[in-house]
Formats: sequence, C-alpha cells, structure tokens
Amino acid sequence: MVWTATPDGVVDFINEEFVRYTGLEDLHYPAGEWLMAVHPDDREVTVERWMDCVQRGVVYKTEFRIKHQASGHYRWHFVSAKPSRGAAGRILRWFGSTVDIHSSKVSDFVIQESQARLKRHHDLQSLENKVLDSISAGESLESIHELIISTVQYLLPQATCHIKVFSDSKPVVLDEFAQPSSLCQCFPVSDSSGNLLANFVISYQKDAAPSADDLSLIERISQFLRVAIERTNQHLQLKRNEERFRLVALVTSDVVWECDLSTDELFYSDGLKLLFGHDPSRDPALKKASTASKYIHPEDLSHVVGTMQSVIHSSQESWQLKYRYRRADGSYAQVVNHAYVVRDTDGRPLKLIGSVKDISDQVSLQEQLRASQRLEAVGQMTGGLAHDFNNLLTVILGNAERLADAISEEDPRQIYVHTIVKASLHGAELTNSLLAFARKQPLKPQSVNILDLLSGMRSLLLSTLGEQIDLLIRGGGELSVAQVDPIQFKSAIINLCLNARDSMPQGGHLEIDINSVSVQARLDHLSEGPAPGEYVRISIRDHGEGIAPEIIDRVFEPFFTTKEVGKGSGLGLSMVYGFIKQSRGYIQIESTHGQGTCVSIYLPQAVVKEAIDMQGGNLTVNSGHGEHILLVEDDEMVREHVESLLISLGYRVTALNNAAECLKVIDQLKNVDLLFSDIVMPGGVSGTQLASIIRNKFPDLPILLTSGYAEDVFSELALDDGRMCLLKKPYRRSDLATMLQKVLHK
Repeated sequence: MVWTATPDGVVDFINEEFVRYTGLEDLHYPAGEWLMAVHPDDREVTVERWMDCVQRGVVYKTEFRIKHQASGHYRWHFVSAKPSRGAAGRILRWFGSTVDIHSSKVSDFVIQESQARLKRHHDLQSLENKVLDSISAGESLESIHELIISTVQYLLPQATCHIKVFSDSKPVVLDEFAQPSSLCQCFPVSDSSGNLLANFVISYQKDAAPSADDLSLIERISQFLRVAIERTNQHLQLKRNEERFRLVALVTSDVVWECDLSTDELFYSDGLKLLFGHDPSRDPALKKASTASKYIHPEDLSHVVGTMQSVIHSSQESWQLKYRYRRADGSYAQVVNHAYVVRDTDGRPLKLIGSVKDISDQVSLQEQLRASQRLEAVGQMTGGLAHDFNNLLTVILGNAERLADAISEEDPRQIYVHTIVKASLHGAELTNSLLAFARKQPLKPQSVNILDLLSGMRSLLLSTLGEQIDLLIRGGGELSVAQVDPIQFKSAIINLCLNARDSMPQGGHLEIDINSVSVQARLDHLSEGPAPGEYVRISIRDHGEGIAPEIIDRVFEPFFTTKEVGKGSGLGLSMVYGFIKQSRGYIQIESTHGQGTCVSIYLPQAVVKEAIDMQGGNLTVNSGHGEHILLVEDDEMVREHVESLLISLGYRVTALNNAAECLKVIDQLKNVDLLFSDIVMPGGVSGTQLASIIRNKFPDLPILLTSGYAEDVFSELALDDGRMCLLKKPYRRSDLATMLQKVLHK
C-alpha cells in the first residue's frame, strides 16, 4: 500500500489497495483522518513518531496495527516514508509505503513466549534437582526453605516469599506476612493424608497481581516444599519405628530381617522357613550376612552385594532390589528385598532392617501378560494387513469376472482370466487364514468335507513344514463331513502340524488320518471325553521326541511351553483346545517319550448333503431394475470398482467417500432403495454406527454392510431381520448380486 503526505506531514493520498484494505472510500483525506484505520492503542505513539520525523526531515520507520476491513481484525504493518527534496534541499513531498508483517510479528511473539516458558521450566527443573539433592545429602529443612525462597524471588522479582511450618493444623495469619500496599496469597502444603504441613505465602505489590502462569509456578514449587518436609519427617519417623520392628516381624507374612553392621550378625523372622524352607536355627550359614549370601543366585550375587554396600556407605536411607533366591528344595524364587539403613546422629550406619517378599507368582503373571500383549499386537497387525488385502482382492476379482464376460468363451485369453480368478480366490483363503490367526472373525460352523479341505491345504502345509517333512493324508469318505468353522479348523491344523514339525528337528514323517467314529459312551480312560454321538476323528501323528509323562497333563494350559524363551508363546495348544471345545468336539493327546505323539480331534459329524463346496462356484447373477443404491466406501479404488459393478448389474448409484458425507446428504437424496456401506472407515463414524443412525431415521431402508476385516458386527447390530446383512470381502459379482436381491426383496 502506497501513500503520500505534504511537507508538513498531512496525508493527502492513499492508493486503491489501501482503500480496499481499510474500507475507506475517499482517496483524499484532510489531516488526521487516516488514523481511523490505525489500532486505538497505537495511534498516539504513531502520530508522535511521524511528527518527529517530519520536523527533523528524516526517514520515517515504524510498526503499528491497521484494521483489515474484510475480516475486522487488526494486523501488524511495517510503515516507512522518505522525504523528496528540491534543489535547495527543501522537502517537497513525503512518499510512504505500508507492508503487512503480521505473520512474522505473531511468530516472534510466539517464539518469545515459548523461550520464556522454556527458561522457567528449566529453572523449575533445576530447583527440583537441588531440593532432591539437598534431601539426599541430609541438609536441614531450613536450608531447603532458603533455597526455595531465593528461587521464587529470582523467578518472580515482584513477589516476596514466606514459609511457615506447622506442628499442628493452625491456620496462617496473613497479616503476619502482609506488607503495606500488597496483595497476599496463601498456598497450603499438605501431606498425602491431607494434614497441613506448612503454608507457602506470596506477597505481591497491588499493581503487580500474579498471572495464571505465576500461580501455576508457585503451586509447583509448593510441591517441592511438601517433598522436603515429608522426607525429613520420614527420617524422624523411621527412628521411632525401630522399637516396633520385632513386633512387626511376628505378624507379617514376609521375611523380616535385621543385620548388625558392626558384627555381621543376621536375624531372620519365621517367614524364612515358611516361604523358602530354610531354618536359621539349624543352618549356621544364616547367622552371618557374609555366609547367608550363598543362597542368592550366583548371577545376581555381585549386583546385590554391590548395590547394598553402595547404599550403606552413602547417605541414602533405603535400598530395594529384585533378584533370585534359592529355596531349600534347590529351586529359585523371584524376590524383592527392601531395607532401611539405621544411622546414628552423625550419619554413621549401624544396622540394616528389611523385609523379603516372594514375588514369583507376580513375575510369572507379568511375563504371561507381556506374552499375551505381544500376541495381541501381532494379531492386530495381521488383521489390518488382511483387511487391506481383501480390499485389493475385491477389485482384482471383480474386474477379472467382468473381463471374462467381456470376451467370448472361446477366446484363448479366458485361461488367463480364470487364472486370475483362481489366484484371487486362493488369496482370499490366505487372508481368511490371517484373520483366523488374528481371531478377528466370528466362529461360523458349516458342514465341511474334512478330506477335501485338508487335500486343498496340502500345498500350504508342505511349504510351511519344509522339505524335511514327509506329509501323508489318508482316509475320509462320505462320512468325513463335520460341522466346523473351516477357517478356524485350518488354523488349528496348521498349529498342530507346526508343533509336530518342531518335535522332529532332523525331519521325518507326519501322518494325518481321517475316519468316522461312533462314541457310545465316554472313552474309558477319559473323564471328559466326547459325548455319545457320531464324530469325524482327525489324528495327527508324528515320530518325534514325544512328550514327557510329567508334563503331558499340562500341554493345554495357557502359557505353558517347553520351547526356548522367545520361540513360543505357550498359547497355541490352548487356543486349539478352546476352538475344539467351542465346536462341541474333543481333543486327545497320546505320546510316548522318544517315539512320537498323536493328537486326535473329534468333531461332530454333519449330514453329507449339507457339505459346502470348498472350491467355490459361480452362481446365477441376479440383476437389478434401476433401484437406487447409496454406496459408502473410503477406499477410492474399491469405491470406483464397486460403483461400476453395481451399474453393470442394473442399479443406479450414488457413491460417497465416508459416513460423514452420507449423513450430510441422506435427507436430500430421493428414492434411496438400499444403503451399501463399508464397515471400517476413517472420520470417526464406522459403517456399523452409520447403519444404526440410518436405521433409526429410516427403519424400512435395507442395509448391506461389507468389510475385509470381518469383525463380529453381529454383536453390534441386529442383523437377523433380513433387512440388514453382512457381505464379506473379497466377494464375487454373483455374491454381491445375490445378496442385494436378498436384502432388497426381503
């Protein structure tokens, strides 16, 4: 923006850009009217500087805020003007310009404020460290008070700080600290039980009231004071509690011990015998600390002794460490040992008083939890990958089918198309296996020909087991049809085959036998065998190392494993066991150590004619008749493919990117006959949530949901009325056409 002024400083011209920016309509202004665009707080100093430069005839440079008419906000500008002089040096005119510097100015303010906050944080951290160091060094509470007061007066020079420590809960009298013309504020300092320890009082001059940041800083510093007072009181309390030591040792379930540092004599409570089986009255080694240490695990001994000696010869008050301690039976327990150092008035160590707690069960549970969390993380990652692959397979499979329709049956290129379809279906099976491992899909029992299913898995099993394993699958017949979830069953078979492979590190034979059995009563030697009925038995036999008799009863326990650390979660067989039980079946293990293991699975037999075709098949494609479908899919490639597929099936389509877009336009769309939505979508509203909202607004609108993640949406929505159904990705065109007709005409 450009402007000019007369030699005596009267602005007589502003350009059109200035007019557009400020909203002023007249280009010619008498003296002073241009100030209407300047921020009221900046006008006085702006005029003073301008008139000073005019009188002295020097270049004018300044910064002030000008109102932006369009937004109504004031923005910072850099304003400058230079005098134009005649031949005699007399000023003929002033030429000025105005440049918007608001962004950089605001950035400078933010940087300055951040730097100030960072410095204050650093100063507070330094104070905290100094307070903790002073406490550790055993300095007096008065010296710590002086440290806190000096820091407050450094950070808040306009304030005066006072500290008053109470031995009771008497309230502070502010007049005791108040100064004339001051504002006084009190911060009570209480312990964890709410007992008043001290009052932290700040006096401010009345014209310099504390800001919110000041109050926050003072509040934090008061916590440092609380720590200092509590730790000092704890030290005094520790001395009072020494007399209660032996009484506590009689009632606690932990091992209480005391060591005289001058004589090395050691005392243990009766808990040592109860927890670890050691009797101090019969074991002389437990009389002295130097010899009692032999029961500490050799790998932990040097660390235990070293850290304890370090605490004793420092000014620290306590010591705590976890390590392994040998029981009387030779096994090791995980323990935590917590001790206090008792010192004389000069700080010299006299004795150690402590307790030992057996935390073996706690450590075992923590390890099991970590293993479970790792397995859950792997499951989530696997499920996410399978979801993305299913989206890709939906597009690949759909386009391959459309390409097959576009060329004649005699076209030699049909073989390539059929290969793509076959590979896509195989990819879908693989992603289903991933989802089964991840436990991301509900159990869906079906009538399955076990022999056909296992024969179809042969190539997958061979590649998984490796070249050193010979695989034999035999048996079957019409009676080998079982009622089971095929995906979960595949997962269980892979799990059992991998266990068999691991038992034969040098390679060997793995046999899978399938036959039908009739159980008239519980198996003789099994108290919980299969209930009477007809079953398909799948026996997986290896010729490996076998299972030791003493652990065979534990193999189905969660987290139980004989593999090395990091090579097994201990959950594989327990997951198989749970799946078989959920399928109303039974699992049995027979093993001879050194000869091999046979795992037999009993699954309820199903009617043969209900067996599903595991190879898949083409269904008759039912076309639409111009029905209007509202498609919601966040994946652009999938959305474009499905939209094209729906149009080719005879439907009208409105395609949207996510649930939020759908909710915006649903009331405006006319004659929507069906909502077809993905389940897993970004934006905060999932497909299931969208379906619930739409169902409440339009209870008669048919809804079809789809997902490559295969979450159990049946728990979230009522899908049993036929007007809301689920179609799992990847799906074939015939699957989509059939499901649409089913939902539309229910």
